[in-house]
Amino acid sequence: MQYLKTFQIPSDGWVNWYFTPWNTDIYPPPLDMPDPDNFIHPNKASFHNTWYPWNVFENRFVPSDKKYIVDILCPKFTFSDITIFYGGNGSGKSTLLNVIAQKLQVNRQSLFNTSPFFDDYVSVCECETDWHFNAAQRGRIIVSDEVFQKILETREANDVTRKAREDMFEYLMACDHAEIPRHLDPNNPEEMKRYRDIAYIKSGGRNTVSRYVNQRLAKTAQEQSNGENAFHYFVEQITDDSLVLLDEPENSLSAMWQMELARFIQGAVREFNCQFIIASHSPFFLSMIGALIYDLDAMPIRTAQWYELESMQAYYQLFKSNEQDFLTKG
Repeated sequence: MQYLKTFQIPSDGWVNWYFTPWNTDIYPPPLDMPDPDNFIHPNKASFHNTWYPWNVFENRFVPSDKKYIVDILCPKFTFSDITIFYGGNGSGKSTLLNVIAQKLQVNRQSLFNTSPFFDDYVSVCECETDWHFNAAQRGRIIVSDEVFQKILETREANDVTRKAREDMFEYLMACDHAEIPRHLDPNNPEEMKRYRDIAYIKSGGRNTVSRYVNQRLAKTAQEQSNGENAFHYFVEQITDDSLVLLDEPENSLSAMWQMELARFIQGAVREFNCQFIIASHSPFFLSMIGALIYDLDAMPIRTAQWYELESMQAYYQLFKSNEQDFLTKG
């Protein structure tokens, strides 16, 4: 299911206008740029040291053998059931994912890189969605930061629970060795509670201590590897009939768990009517059958087959040069 069909970012003509001095008589804005007077133009805020993300994709759609092409149309991305933005650090794949997320106003839980000019950029982007799709309800962006945060929260919660269980066990063992008091103050709740605990524990011994702890305190979450916890987090966050944006999911996954998530994504497209837009350089995601790949390292930016990508060729050369080792081990 293709909830997001196309997405256009500002052309170089728009970017050039945004960076020019603020004089619309000499540098008129492009005719199709909406309400330029509403922008926080850089010349009105010269103390900022970045105009991100206006310069991220500038001249990235111009063929390398051309010095300049008059942009009439904005660069347009079309989408498939699974679309992947591929590129190295600084290629803009995460930026593009965040721009799309902000334009559609999908649900997000983590902060992202922005600037005073980010909203201007988003406002001149254009998108085409399925007519009945509500991105605010059925859209979600998941980034590595929140996956790592979830893993840390699980560890911290386990530490707190483990300490509480240890403290209670020590208290109950002390009750087991204590004498049952003969004189009690019925108006003292702490004294009455300790009396009941001592009586209960002495009635059943050590087995009663363990049972008492398990009945009254939560158990720690199941101890799993970071990769397994991350995988389950992705699965829990992906719902039926949704547009899901994933920012470098491989950061928290081993190779085996990347393969598992790739299989889950393909199944979610088939069975749960999901659409995925992924920023990634993982071969396990790039090689998913039917994935539409944009090579953001290319000049100009273009679509590509996964095996054509520079890093995939590097992997191929590495394994090819050591092929005999793999055959011997097999």
